[in-house]
Amino acid sequence: MFVNNSVLLLVILSASFYTFSGENIPYLDYQQRPQEVIEAINYVFNNIADNAYSKWYKNGDKQYNLANIEDKALVEKIILATPEKKDFYFLDVGAGNFHSSDSWGQFCATLIYKLKQSKRIAQDVHVHIINVRGEQNEKADDHVLTWKKDDSCTLYNIGSFKIENLSSELDKYDLTKPFDLIVSRWTLRHLVDPLGTFVQIYNRLNPDGGLYLGDGFFIDYNDVNCEYVANENISSLLHNSKAPFLIHPYQEMRSMNQFIIQRINSCPLQLPLQYKSIRSIGGNYQCNAQKIVNFKQMPEWQDEPNMIEYNYGYYDNYYKKSIYYGTVLSQTLFNWFLKNKLIFQRLLKNNI
Repeated sequence: MFVNNSVLLLVILSASFYTFSGENIPYLDYQQRPQEVIEAINYVFNNIADNAYSKWYKNGDKQYNLANIEDKALVEKIILATPEKKDFYFLDVGAGNFHSSDSWGQFCATLIYKLKQSKRIAQDVHVHIINVRGEQNEKADDHVLTWKKDDSCTLYNIGSFKIENLSSELDKYDLTKPFDLIVSRWTLRHLVDPLGTFVQIYNRLNPDGGLYLGDGFFIDYNDVNCEYVANENISSLLHNSKAPFLIHPYQEMRSMNQFIIQRINSCPLQLPLQYKSIRSIGGNYQCNAQKIVNFKQMPEWQDEPNMIEYNYGYYDNYYKKSIYYGTVLSQTLFNWFLKNKLIFQRLLKNNI
């Protein structure tokens, strides 16, 4: 799955149009946000940026297991897939109170040490774990913590980070290398422009197989009430990304479906949408911003596709723990997770 061992620089496309079927067609460019969207983003960010502690219900965890994937085992597989590679980058977007930070630092430092001892990877391999949140860091001047064990893992806990400007915010810390894995749970749904943020996340993935694991968020277009068709809109978004993806149905605690998307080339994410307006969204839908961007679909936008069901053997009619949905592009991705035993099977142990 990870076919290139080199660390590639991120390709940033600043033009406002791409060529499709010989014509210039506008695609979504987060750098062209309308002023009212920018002002709403700044307002929401300023309301939390001075907080010393994250006050969200979900404040990070030692392990997320988004989309029913064992994420720490996934990190090990990513590293072993390219053993000659020198630097690996992992990002947690919306890290709460950095509960995951120490856990991931200890895990990766120990893992790299063991892999070096067994000579399964090069001796100069280094892992960079970046955790970001909107609230300030409790130690405002201490953004970088380094695990000393074999000097193999650097841990970044960055606060006062404007997530909706993710790309430029990362550049402030010279974090310009592409990420091998990005995770985010219960974060994008609270933003003014989660779709523009998602575009930045995708464009920061390693073009040679970088993965994003996340959960659903609201996408509002063509004046359709997005609160009631959130999962359908995510399906359409992933289909229009033209990238391999897997959707995992998830219905606990009013969450939306969780999903995986993989970047397999250097082409930035090109979505045939345009910024249109901004509107209020009810508090019942758990969107902290209480405002969301509305987009205009271009004719090239494709509606939700006919999904293919991928099932690794266990079926639960309500939670559907073993079910994934995707397209024909998803087959290789699903097989890779299955082959490497990364799909969490805790329910199978008790046969319930």
